[in-house]
Amino acid sequence: MMLIRTYIAPSTIQGIGVFSQDFVPKGTLIWSLHEKLDVQMSSQDIAALPTHMQDFVRIYSYPHLERDGYVVVDSDNGRFMNHSGAPNTDFRDFYKGFALDDIQAGEELTCDYGELFPNFSGFGSEMNEIPKPEAFQAETLQSETVLSNTLPFTADAASPYSRRPQSS
Repeated sequence: MMLIRTYIAPSTIQGIGVFSQDFVPKGTLIWSLHEKLDVQMSSQDIAALPTHMQDFVRIYSYPHLERDGYVVVDSDNGRFMNHSGAPNTDFRDFYKGFALDDIQAGEELTCDYGELFPNFSGFGSEMNEIPKPEAFQAETLQSETVLSNTLPFTADAASPYSRRPQSS
């Protein structure tokens, strides 16, 4: 579960990314495994789902490193965190994620997928095999669209639910 305020928007790295809404000092705990929000599923649970839900789980999950045959499905904006060879977060502790550097408001949060996927060795043609829901592809979003898990959020900048994230 993300412990900082975030929003999702088109990423220069890949598709959609998750961005910090506020300044986050280096060393801040930014994520913690939450038993109710980060859903743990067995391979049998996944196999019992309809195909479209299996695809969702495959896209937005990562292996549980302490429970063989289980994955963790992110249910918040953390599922949009993109890989970087020079990440600004540290997920070497399976249960916690920290800011490796000062993270500026509006900066994309990135992680090293090698910390989450033991056999990760980079991206190749397999990226083209992952079904990507069209609603979340950057090219289908209007350039000013920002999706948020925190209020405010609407099209009217004067509204208390403004589309643009506001500082705390």
